[in-house]
Amino acid sequence: MHDVWQYASGEVRAYAHVPGTLDADTFVTALKGGHAFVTFGPMVYPDYTFGDDLKVAKGETATLGFDLEAANGLKAIRLVSDGGKVVEKRAFDGAVEERAEFEVTATKDTFYAVIVEDQEGKKAYSNPIWLDAMSHVPAPEAADADG
Repeated sequence: MHDVWQYASGEVRAYAHVPGTLDADTFVTALKGGHAFVTFGPMVYPDYTFGDDLKVAKGETATLGFDLEAANGLKAIRLVSDGGKVVEKRAFDGAVEERAEFEVTATKDTFYAVIVEDQEGKKAYSNPIWLDAMSHVPAPEAADADG
């Protein structure tokens, strides 16, 4: 039996990037594709859609940017990668809106996700943005026309 007076309802929410028409099927497809984040409060607006592949030449850098909002004020953002390791953290002074940018270098295929925390300890967790570290492979030499 559900008791909305005893249990929190709607405390955690899932947001998904749905291209085109929004309906139940496209929302579920976006969730399954990883184009989403869940939150207990803070909002996250990424420059690159969560769940997408970002192709970067090996050794080159890319900027991962995030616009952030929290009604309770922002406390921190953590950039997470392989094995759940926090690779970078930024603290905030409680502003309701902030922007965070992280420079990442493509050394191997990996992922980056974020955890955003507000001043009350409520968090948002993103799905990853996949980084594909592409190696340059030269085109084969043209065959000698004379044989």
